[in-house]
Amino acid sequence: ISLAGWRLLDSDGNRYIFPQLDLFAGGAVHLNTRTGLDTANNLYWGLDTPVWQPGETAVLQDAQGNQQAVYEIP
Repeated sequence: ISLAGWRLLDSDGNRYIFPQLDLFAGGAVHLNTRTGLDTANNLYWGLDTPVWQPGETAVLQDAQGNQQAVYEIP
């Protein structure tokens, strides 16, 4: 599946937009909030502070804005 244009949102209005990236069956990608250089399976948001706080909700939307997954941070 192409993740190009997909978005990861939090309840504080932070959002990450995925670059051109194909995710294959059984594959995985790690999204780090800190600064770094993107690799095939590690992406970097480029922020100075953590985004996720306990009790917050993360929402994954596809490129058309349709909600695909929701996760509450423990």
